[in-house]
Amino acid sequence: MDVIFGHWAAGGVSPDHAGAPGGSLGDPVVGPAGLVDISKTALGLGGSVASRVVRVASFQSALERLDEFWFWSRTLRMDPWATARTLLE
Repeated sequence: MDVIFGHWAAGGVSPDHAGAPGGSLGDPVVGPAGLVDISKTALGLGGSVASRVVRVASFQSALERLDEFWFWSRTLRMDPWATARTLLE
């Protein structure tokens, strides 16, 4: 299977091709999340998928437990949810 990957395809693309002259008829055009999904399926990795809210909340909690100063530390103090969401993406 030929997979066409691009960060520009993170939310789906229209038309459904990567801009090549022949298009991508029958080939999946995916962004980062789509590539992870295809890889998980190909490797037989399944299981429940945590919702985005749960993932952001968990990541926020992990960031707040860090004691060191990072480039995002001041932003984390001002708006922890948005900082965690942005870093997670």
